[in-house]
Amino acid sequence: MNGGTGSLTVVLPYRPPYDFDGLLNFLHDRSIPGIESVTDRAYRRIVRIENVHTVKTDEDLEKIGWIEVTHRPALHALELCCDEILASELSVVLSRTKQAFDLDAESAEIDRVLGALAKRIPGVRLPGTFDPFELAIRAIVGQQVTVKAARTLVTRFVTAFGTPISTPFAELNRTFPCVDHVAGLDLSGIASLGIVRQRAEAIINLAKAMSSGVIELAPTAEPAQTIDLLCGIRGIGPWTAHYIAMRALAWRDAWLPGDVSLQNALGLPNTARGIRAAHDQANEWRPWRSYAVLQLWLRGFDRSGAFCGLIRTARNTPSRSSRIPVNTSGSGQLPRSK
Repeated sequence: MNGGTGSLTVVLPYRPPYDFDGLLNFLHDRSIPGIESVTDRAYRRIVRIENVHTVKTDEDLEKIGWIEVTHRPALHALELCCDEILASELSVVLSRTKQAFDLDAESAEIDRVLGALAKRIPGVRLPGTFDPFELAIRAIVGQQVTVKAARTLVTRFVTAFGTPISTPFAELNRTFPCVDHVAGLDLSGIASLGIVRQRAEAIINLAKAMSSGVIELAPTAEPAQTIDLLCGIRGIGPWTAHYIAMRALAWRDAWLPGDVSLQNALGLPNTARGIRAAHDQANEWRPWRSYAVLQLWLRGFDRSGAFCGLIRTARNTPSRSSRIPVNTSGSGQLPRSK
């Protein structure tokens, strides 16, 4: 399968402030070799679009190509460069890019509601995703492990079950396996990669639920209902379900129950009473609690120097690399899943 060599370029405006460096760091710390890469100035990845609008042959059932996103601060915009093979589905690519980079957010209003919490780093954006299924699998695999371990496991998963692809970028060479493919995988095959068996089971059951239409991970899905459905899958607990809703559904009012880093940042114990107190305090930031989560994670890192006891490997200058916590799922310590 080959991505095209030509490309299209589109400029996508945003309303300042916009913390692009922080968002790029967040994506870098969670990037999976083969399907995405992050440099000092650009984000690149493989994009798959299924159920395309112009189906003429079996090859048209899906489109797979590459995209590159860079910052144009003087224009208050991002520049999207995408594979020409995606041209017929450009509207979908644009929609996913806007969601992944949270371009429609009203940062000034969000920061006003967050008050003092947002003063140090204005314009923090909610990292979305180009592939909700991929995001969910990464969240499941990343439970209770370090970012390094999670990236290793997800890379094995992509290597084992993804499809090779040729692109102009050597580092982009594989697709993430699609829902239907994963739904048909054998449990032992996933577990053999070093993924805990219960999580391997959760991966397959989520894929089956999405393939059958029982669960839809999209910004149009209703968060509370989706969280309930996700928690009904053994191996997915409340923290993971809320995290998936926050990023895959672009839910701007998510609050992650029992997140150790949030509790620490608020100076509250990780007990039932402390969790209730954190939830009550977070009500002050409605309907923008997801941005409060990001700001509190940043605050937690700054106070400890190493987020949740994990040592962060800087990819850039200290001022940039010290701003985002490390963990594929978000915070460094997670409550146990079901």
